[in-house]
Amino acid sequence: MEAREQSFSKLLAIEGNQWHYHVPKYQREYTWRRPNWEQLLTDMEEDPTSHYMGSIICVDEDKAHNPDDELIYEVVDGQQRLTTLSLLLMAIYQKLTAISKANLSGGEGVSGELEVLRHSISSKLLRKLRADTTIKPSLIIRDGEARYVARVKPSEQDGNYADYLYTLREVGLLSTPTKPPKYKYGLIYKAFIYFRDNTPSSEAELVQFLDQINKLEFIHISVSQQSKAYVLFETLNYRGVPLSAIDIIKNKMLSTLEARHSLDIDSSFERWQGILTKLPSDNDQNRFLRQYYNAFQVDSRIKIEKIQRATKSGLIKIYEELIQRRDAKWLFSDLIEKANIYNEFIEPSSLDDEEEAALLDLQRVGAAPSYTFLLWLKSLDKANWESENLFREVAKFFEKYFVRRNITDTPPTRDLDQIMIDLVSLCHGTIGEGLKLSLDLIGNALLESKRPPASIHTFREKLGGDVYSDNRDMTRYLLARLDNISHSREYAPDLWQRTEKDDYVWTIEHVLPEGENIPQDWIDMIGGGDAKRAKELQRDHVHKFGNLTLTGYNSSLSNSSFYVKQHKNVMTVLGTKISTGYENGLAINNREFELDGRKVSLSNIDKWTVEAIQARTSQLINDLVSLYSFER
Repeated sequence: MEAREQSFSKLLAIEGNQWHYHVPKYQREYTWRRPNWEQLLTDMEEDPTSHYMGSIICVDEDKAHNPDDELIYEVVDGQQRLTTLSLLLMAIYQKLTAISKANLSGGEGVSGELEVLRHSISSKLLRKLRADTTIKPSLIIRDGEARYVARVKPSEQDGNYADYLYTLREVGLLSTPTKPPKYKYGLIYKAFIYFRDNTPSSEAELVQFLDQINKLEFIHISVSQQSKAYVLFETLNYRGVPLSAIDIIKNKMLSTLEARHSLDIDSSFERWQGILTKLPSDNDQNRFLRQYYNAFQVDSRIKIEKIQRATKSGLIKIYEELIQRRDAKWLFSDLIEKANIYNEFIEPSSLDDEEEAALLDLQRVGAAPSYTFLLWLKSLDKANWESENLFREVAKFFEKYFVRRNITDTPPTRDLDQIMIDLVSLCHGTIGEGLKLSLDLIGNALLESKRPPASIHTFREKLGGDVYSDNRDMTRYLLARLDNISHSREYAPDLWQRTEKDDYVWTIEHVLPEGENIPQDWIDMIGGGDAKRAKELQRDHVHKFGNLTLTGYNSSLSNSSFYVKQHKNVMTVLGTKISTGYENGLAINNREFELDGRKVSLSNIDKWTVEAIQARTSQLINDLVSLYSFER
């Protein structure tokens, strides 16, 4: 076994032996989705010097290599990261190419530095083979007269490799691959589009960003046999319990309290455990410590010069300095006090009904970045609030803000911490001027900031896309929200109820089934008996809002005919009797939309067609646009 630290740049170095990373056919398809892509960019933003990406485990069964050989590693662990980074490079390459063309058309000529960067990226994606190069024929990419091999080759499952090659064509690195039929619906394409839309655009920023990518750190591990690779994989992925940042901070805090303030360490430990009780998960604990600093750095006792924002990688350094150089006793007490407030965001059951509902909605829409501002706001004396209910009003505003943000990806995830820090600073200054805080002040500050949310037009456009495949969690939330605002008192089920296995009782249901094999009933209804036509229409419309609803037991409907889906019998789930069909009384199923001059709904329409999907999509989008307008 060989193991060595490698930067991403060296992992796919240009000079010397050419290392290529190919995923065997039998491995699973590319599975990373938007949360993974977001987390990658966020981690890079938080640690711009270098970020550890974990180990790449490869098999190299042929140890006898000549200096000019093309060394093909079989990737056992690392496909998701390597494929993702390759798609990120493609997005940057496309942007650099656009800049180069714009410079050329503007009479500026071709920048030598720009061409070097583009060549550096292309060499990390494709290797042009010499005429005398011997390589396995199935690995050769033929593009006209030229022959290439992919530096990173993803799994061929689910059409991943075909989509990957076509993306190389999209950015101008290949010319011959034809467009795969499901290209725009696959995760390869979606990842590329995500990175295209969420990475810098200027030449200077792209140069800096590319440097960050090249500095990403890996442990490259190669073994000579598949069996050894999988044993190693299982060993490295065994879940131990590593020492966390909060453990290190705790040790520093307790030892300092004992040495400097003569506090009994056992007593201090019990008080520290009180903090952990209020913050039950590791994620809650680490996020609290980051957001505490970000929220209260307006206080000179907290602010550390040259540290504008707490990040995961910088957390220990921040708290070591606060504990060592500031008043550790005061800090300890303040952390306990603020943890009690923070606990209300995580477990809001002790609050009044409206405030609890608002905070639960923030959890459901993934609005945890807003806790920075909410923590600061709720720690204030209410004499600084213009309205007695300001906290609840702001929480409801944030629900709108984060629904819009999460559907449109604007502002990008990497900007959210700074947006909240800036909002705290502005409101802190407002109080310093003797003024009170209002919802108008807070809302306008967010809407008119340097990083404003997307327009209502963009929001509408995104809702009209394949919302289910793009963002399932937000899609489910919006379906539940639409039902919640118009359900009757007679039938208002808890759409957030969970089973003993912690799965939702009410799940997303595709009216026109999403499965690969379309039943004949649906071929007849949606495609007029033409299976090919039905498949094309399914591909274009199955994930649209109008084709989605919620049902109490999705698997009982599955590929059933439309008639059965409407009229499915009542069943009992967790002691609650519900109808699993579209006549289940949900307001969202009874919401009328106009089709051919008639008012119909999912619960009473006689057949399900593309026109019905489009009409219902339009109606539901209008409802959501009205609900999530920022006009107050």
